[in-house]
Amino acid sequence: MFEWKIQKGWDEYRRDFGLGRIALATSVFNTFLFALSYLMTSQVLLEPIYPVLFSLVFFFLRDKISRFRPTTIFIINSFAVSITIVLNYILIGVLDQITGTIQRMDLGFAQFDLQLYSMPVASFMKVISFEIFGTYQWLYYDYLQISYMTYYLFPFFGGIFYFRQLSSRNKSKIGRLIGSVALFFNINYILYLLVPITGPQYYIAEMKELALPFSQIGHYFNRLVFHTHPNFIDCFPSGHAGIAILITMWMFKIKNHYRYIFLFFCVGMIQATLGLKYHYTLDVLFAIPFSVSIYYLSYKFIPIELDVRSSRKWRF
Repeated sequence: MFEWKIQKGWDEYRRDFGLGRIALATSVFNTFLFALSYLMTSQVLLEPIYPVLFSLVFFFLRDKISRFRPTTIFIINSFAVSITIVLNYILIGVLDQITGTIQRMDLGFAQFDLQLYSMPVASFMKVISFEIFGTYQWLYYDYLQISYMTYYLFPFFGGIFYFRQLSSRNKSKIGRLIGSVALFFNINYILYLLVPITGPQYYIAEMKELALPFSQIGHYFNRLVFHTHPNFIDCFPSGHAGIAILITMWMFKIKNHYRYIFLFFCVGMIQATLGLKYHYTLDVLFAIPFSVSIYYLSYKFIPIELDVRSSRKWRF
């Protein structure tokens, strides 16, 4: 009976917008994290289990959820994925803090930047941007900081715009985009553990003293990001650049009206990860093929064809 329910939940991805598959995948992934956390800490941690319990609740309510209106199903799926993403991100930071022995690999990444630019990449971008913008350099850096803070807004608005673009009979196709976001973050978190990178702002001493030319507003948001950072091995690959690339790729694939706005902030996000001292060049370079591979892998996970906009009118 239970095996049949699992099989049914896996097969009915069109009916529940992929909720069953995402819940099962999250359960398997977090069971793996539970075993890994025990091997790393010799402690039984409950943090990896919370997403499993959370996902199973939605899995067993899947039949009822599938009878709701498409908009409600979309909201529930998005909420479920968002909660597990946040919980697992915090978990990676907890594992790093408890073990205290995860060896950082920043040295090779920092040396790569020195070979490319003869200085840390953030210093290089500060020099170049001053030559381009002069006294208006602060405006450029505020753009970078604002772009950086659109991190979670990329999947949020990307999902909403694609869902609104879909016709009533094709609303289930949003499941593939949601599935791609879940795949991206879960695999990204594993890579954080395999390639633990702290980032230039913490690893390179001179970066702590490098003042960035923000306006008062830009400086406020920069400090806000700095003081709300619970995870110190979250650099490789760059999750910020990666999710921006992934969702922007989605927007262009479906020919969404707002794809060039996504591109504008995606370009800013990529530059921000480097110019604001958050990442090394290799973090961002690897994020590109990683995001592209996740996009194509999402079709294997939730095999639904895209719904490409054909209307030339500026409306959904």
